[in-house]
Parts: sequence; C-alpha cells; structure tokens
Amino acid sequence: MPQQLKILPLITALTLIGCASTNPNSPTEQAYLSSATNNLRANQPRIALESTAQALKLNSNNYQAYYLQAQAYQQLGESLNATTNYQQALKLNSSNVEVITSYANFLCANQDYVSAETQYAKAYQLGQQYNVGWEQTASDHGDCLSQQNKLNLAIESYQIAINGANKPASAYLGLSYVYIMQQDFIHATYSISQYPGEDTPQSLRLKIAAYDGLAKNPNVNAKNKSILKTKTGAFKSQLAKLERSNGNNIVSKTTPSAVLSNSSADNIVISNTPPTSQAPVAVKLVSPAQKTPSISNKTLTAQKAVATASKTTTAKKPTAKPKTFASRIQKNTHGRHYIVVEAGDTLFKLAQQSQRSEAKLTQLNKLKTKNVPLDTRLYLD
Repeated sequence: MPQQLKILPLITALTLIGCASTNPNSPTEQAYLSSATNNLRANQPRIALESTAQALKLNSNNYQAYYLQAQAYQQLGESLNATTNYQQALKLNSSNVEVITSYANFLCANQDYVSAETQYAKAYQLGQQYNVGWEQTASDHGDCLSQQNKLNLAIESYQIAINGANKPASAYLGLSYVYIMQQDFIHATYSISQYPGEDTPQSLRLKIAAYDGLAKNPNVNAKNKSILKTKTGAFKSQLAKLERSNGNNIVSKTTPSAVLSNSSADNIVISNTPPTSQAPVAVKLVSPAQKTPSISNKTLTAQKAVATASKTTTAKKPTAKPKTFASRIQKNTHGRHYIVVEAGDTLFKLAQQSQRSEAKLTQLNKLKTKNVPLDTRLYLD
C-alpha cells in the first residue's frame, strides 16, 4: 500500500529538563508538551503551537518542543516552518532516531527523496547502533519507496522491519499494500494475515482486497474460493460497523469498514509459512539479524496452483485500454470532485495526475499515512 504522511509518530519517553517555577500550580514543560501532543492527535495544530511556545519560554533548548512544533506546522501545511523546527530539534539532539525518522518522512512527503534517503540511512545506522527504533525506520523507509513506486525495494525494507525484534504493525500494512499493487494476492493475503495490530479501516480494506483478489483467481478450487469469499464478506461487514461508529462519511460502496480479530488467518486458507515465489532483491538497509523465510510443505494447495499458473494466466489476459485520469473524476452531491482509488494508484502518482501537491491531497482527505486505501474516494478539492 502505498505510503502514506506520518504526521504524528508515537512520542515515547519524553525525558525533560526540569523547570523551576515559583508557582507550584503553574504548568511544567512536560505538561505543555503533553498538551501539545494530545492536541496534535486531535488534529488541533494551532492549539498545540500555543503549548509548545509556552514550553520554550520555560526552556528554549527543549528539542521535544521544536519537534512537536515541526509536526504542528506539518499538519498546517507550512513546510518552511516545519523544516526550520525539525532542523532546530536535530541541532539540539542530533542522535534521536525518532526525530530523524520523522524528518525523513517529512522530506519524503515533500518529494525531496535524496535528502530523505540520507536521513533514513542516518536514523537506521543510529538505531542499529543503540538498538532502538530501527525497525520503524525501515518500515517508514518502505513507505517512502512505495510512494516512489520502487516496489521491490519497498518490499525489502518492510521485510527488514518485520525481521526485527520490535515488528511494526505498519510494515505488514505496507507490505500487503505493495503486493496488492503487484497483483500478487498470495503474498498479499499472507502478509495481511500476519498483521499484529488492532484492525482499522485501512487494515480491513487491505484484507478485503487481498482475499478478494485471491478468490477471483480461476485456479483456486471451489472450496477455498468459498472460504475466501466468506472471509471477505465478514471483513466488509465489520468494516461497515467500524466506519459507522467512527462517523466516517467517506465510505466506498464495495469496501465498507471495521474491527476483526487477528484470528482471521484461517489455517485452511493461509498457511503459517510464507509463500515461496518471491525472488530476492537488492536492499539498501540491511539488518544483521535478517533471515530468509523458510520454505514449508504446508503451503495452501490453492496458493501453489495460483503460483504455478500465474504466468500463463497473465499472458492470456487481453490488454485493456487504459482509463484516462480525467475519465475517472466524479462529482458528489456537494459538488466536490473525487476519484475512486484503484490498484496501481499511489499518492505520488495521483498528485502528479491531478496537478496537486501530495500535501494538499493528504490534507483534503485527512490521510494519516502516504498509503491511499483501495476502493475509497480520494477528494481533489
């Protein structure tokens, strides 16, 4: 899936320089920073900026305050101010893996890919050195590569993240998204079935796309096809409940949204070992602990059939006339223009085709990452 803007990574262990106050009831630096963090999560960047300004009055060298300010300006779409604050935070704390990774994500979102690569490499090296945060860096790097349509390199980066001790849930989402983009529904289904996090609309849409894609393959036998369709229907039903409870009005007709337990990886449909058809690709970030997935004889029979027949079935497919971007644009009852996200779409590509910036599309659609969910409306104005 493509990559998606990381406005607010998890702020952990805010170790603050103590501030003295003559009034015991006055807010501390930590209180101001906590308030800023909560307001960013609530999408209230201007209120967050007020809190960080107060924290900086108490301690002008507080790197966390500058870091939070950078994210607030990022939410507001003020890239110059965001850049200034990221750089100030890194000037005060040049070895913080989380801040460096967030800065790399910001640079990637603004299509400064060369600078982003430099920051990802720095964060990854420091993370490996101190054994902290490198898995999330690798996952975020995968999102950035996916955004550039460098799908094989993205896969490698996600796999590095998953092979670490602290496996980021985002890596499973990104990996399954990329496989769906490649129409590799065997690997997509396996990857999303291993997702360790609480299900969200995004994870459920990926499950729907992966399971539905595998079920449509003519080489899957009737029994497995029925199981896959049943699961897809359950995902859609729970997705609809989740979106209703969230009050989300941007709901696709084909993929409603929800929460499903991780037991969704039924052992009849998905084996406990990864599919074996993936070819190795060169990697940029290499984990010393990385292992090659083992091959098991217990892989789903239907998956084997799909894998062996995929080349011939693909070759026999007639080439469909490609749609133009303009022909995909629709208008809702309020006059807003949108397109429905299809396989192969990335935020980077859609921004180019619509002649809008990625930051603008992210803001219009309130995206949390650079991955644009399949079968959902992406508003253009």
